Amino acid sequence: MIAFFDLETTVHRRKGDTPAVIEFGAILLDQKALYEKQVFSTLIKPRTGPNVAPITERSANINGITENMVQNSPTFADVADTIFRMLDGNIWAGHNIKGFDNPRITEEFRAIGRVPPRPSGMIDTYHLLKRSFGKARAGNLRLNTLGKHFGLGDERHRALADVGLNIEVLKSCATVIFLEKNFASMFSLGRPEGGEKESPAEAGDAEKGEGKASAPAAAKGTEQKSKQPEGTERKSKQPEGTEQKSKQPEGTEQKSKQPGVAEKTDAYAATSAIPMMSEKDKRKLLTAAMEQKKTVWIRYNGGTNPMQPRPIAPLGWKDHLVKATCKQSGSERHFREDRITEVISKVWSE
Repeated sequence: MIAFFDLETTVHRRKGDTPAVIEFGAILLDQKALYEKQVFSTLIKPRTGPNVAPITERSANINGITENMVQNSPTFADVADTIFRMLDGNIWAGHNIKGFDNPRITEEFRAIGRVPPRPSGMIDTYHLLKRSFGKARAGNLRLNTLGKHFGLGDERHRALADVGLNIEVLKSCATVIFLEKNFASMFSLGRPEGGEKESPAEAGDAEKGEGKASAPAAAKGTEQKSKQPEGTERKSKQPEGTEQKSKQPEGTEQKSKQPGVAEKTDAYAATSAIPMMSEKDKRKLLTAAMEQKKTVWIRYNGGTNPMQPRPIAPLGWKDHLVKATCKQSGSERHFREDRITEVISKVWSE
């Protein structure tokens, strides 16, 4: 099972103080279906000692837990068996538990002379979301910030309430990532900085001559025919009596006229996409975007999602590399010019 848990503690007054646990909350989820199997929450009367931080006005201002509230609550020793059963042998999950909650659990068990529980796995949602969701989309990735970002409300600094918020935040992040991976052009939120990394080519390895195969274009002197559903045509249907002319960058047409290069379509490009652009046209549009500080959409044959449209803000040229800010991740990257197969100044649509 997955044990999502959270602690509320006292706040240290001086260097060397150890926080004491004053509330524990946990929700056990089924590992496969993620439904609740058990819930436990309790206030805890804090242990005392020369280096143990007591409940103060400062800590009460943070979590709202006062000395009077815990006066008649069980001690950690009183609830240690229940907490041990909730945690031991399960997957531990929580926001920044590696840096804060886990050490506090160990300290409390050792303070009463008991062996701490051990996890079978660890899901620190702060580090997970930093890696896979990215700060570019939700600021500092604190639970309170994420709760507001998804319209779930504020972090309450009460153990069980924050566990519930953490679970809902994780579900929301997972949904966003799932949608943008499967519907890239509609949900153009993009891969976050520090998430799934681009291929070495996007880090600027052009000099090495490595990378994946070139863009799926027709070989020189051959012709490639795009597969279309039976009975359909290249041109989209227009109201009767009208004629469709897709807007193309100057010097191009709906059908490629380049020698040896055939017309190209796929599920991602709108009718305004540029089919099989020449190097000259690509460089012209990218250079213009650099000068005008505009965002353009490109199709790039590289990375973990090759050929999926992505928005970039071109910054400059470095030989045959395009330095640009990836608008999906907010990070600067280098794109090989020969792997950019299409450029468009409008948003792609499915």
